[in-house]
Amino acid sequence: MFSERSHSPSLRTDNMDLRAPLDIQLLGRSVAQDWLAHVILMVKMIAAGAEFIPLPYICVAFGTVVIFLETVDKMNKNRDDLRDLCAGVVEILLLLRDEILIQGQVAGVQFIGLCEDFISLLRLVQTELEKLELLGTTSVADQIDHYRTQINELRSNFIVWFTQESFMLKP
Repeated sequence: MFSERSHSPSLRTDNMDLRAPLDIQLLGRSVAQDWLAHVILMVKMIAAGAEFIPLPYICVAFGTVVIFLETVDKMNKNRDDLRDLCAGVVEILLLLRDEILIQGQVAGVQFIGLCEDFISLLRLVQTELEKLELLGTTSVADQIDHYRTQINELRSNFIVWFTQESFMLKP
């Protein structure tokens, strides 16, 4: 039998809006708690679901996000700066997921190119973050801000592509 009181604060559901998507709620709740652990769990669930999508570049993109977030989780410095960077990465992942749910198998050449750019950028940022962990906090923050800008530009490119595709599909 379940008691009224939850023994784990991360599992409490009494203040959750059951109508809102789970991923949005986890991102929102995670700000006050261990934000990255919740985000990694959510992304792992999405990546596991992507294994059933017959688009290999989507599976690779989602898997790369998991590896990227796990790398960030190992970092001890600049956690607040990394939160914004991770949020941009997860927004792109959610855009991809939502577009696949709406459109089905999306496989345009431009879309595949954007996915490849996303994967390449994440791998580059992951490698650089591993190197930056050894540097001073200020230079790391500046570099993280630079990567966040690149992620935001790529997210904008995805949004433009999705918008163009949705107009082309309307009768």
